[in-house]
Amino acid sequence: PNSAMGVDRRSEVVAARCTLHVPQGAVFRHGETIGMVAVARNENGEAVRARGLSYEINVTGAGDANSGTVYDLQNGTSFIYSTIYFSPAIAEAQGAQVWVRVGGVHIAGSPFTIAYDMGEHAAHYASRVAAARAAGKAAL
Repeated sequence: PNSAMGVDRRSEVVAARCTLHVPQGAVFRHGETIGMVAVARNENGEAVRARGLSYEINVTGAGDANSGTVYDLQNGTSFIYSTIYFSPAIAEAQGAQVWVRVGGVHIAGSPFTIAYDMGEHAAHYASRVAAARAAGKAAL
């Protein structure tokens, strides 16, 4: 449909050509949000106006996570925000997988791996585990 913002070209979007831009050097830190930019693209890789395009976001291997909040700019570009919180499930993991799909099809490069840097949270957890193990052995 036509509008003040131009013609909606969602029908031209090819999921495998869409792109996700993750800030260089981005890492998940406890409670900090990473912002990413998804761009709808056509068969030729050209950005297209695709108001209301539904991006499906899933963050796996992350323990406690906000899998993704999408803010549609109504022009084929969407901001995607995700936040990870430390949990024992990720104590040994190296990073999270961020899956981005359109219509059930992965966009170019999906899933994306984003490293963890849980620093003091992981160290604190490891020291609590060691103390618990030591206390358990002392009780025997």
